[in-house]
Amino acid sequence: YEINEIRVYECTNFPMKWVYKKTILKGFPAVDTLIFKKNRYWYLITNIDSTNSCDFSSELYCYYTKNKSPITKNWIAHSQNPILYNANFARNGGLINYQNSLFRVSQNINFDKYGEGFQLRKIVKISPSFYAEKNLNLKLNLFNKSHHLSYANGLISFDIKNN
Repeated sequence: YEINEIRVYECTNFPMKWVYKKTILKGFPAVDTLIFKKNRYWYLITNIDSTNSCDFSSELYCYYTKNKSPITKNWIAHSQNPILYNANFARNGGLINYQNSLFRVSQNINFDKYGEGFQLRKIVKISPSFYAEKNLNLKLNLFNKSHHLSYANGLISFDIKNN
């Protein structure tokens, strides 16, 4: 976020070697960016600090493109941006693609403790003009100090802060 760009890197030797591919959005600080394809569009959802106060937990923004690849500069801002404005659940924590449904993982925000867990929120509808998600009232505390959980195509990824 410190360079005000969203960049794409390619892993050439997992997990240690990553090569810069392209800057796809710039001009604002963003964190926890997720990119996925749904109904012929690529979507990018990310947390942006529009107040320049290092608050990346309150606002969730969406961009979309109809390009064949998400590695493009042709991203269009969603008309509802910010698509969510709530520090309790706007912070991205991953994406679960399961049985043709998308679930956004949001971080449980506790400003005194990092990685307090996750909430699962079903993306009910996403299009270039509309975004809606539903809280499933399911809180997960899988790991102490975890920040990210994603699942797709039989693969799961997560991280844990070790200290």
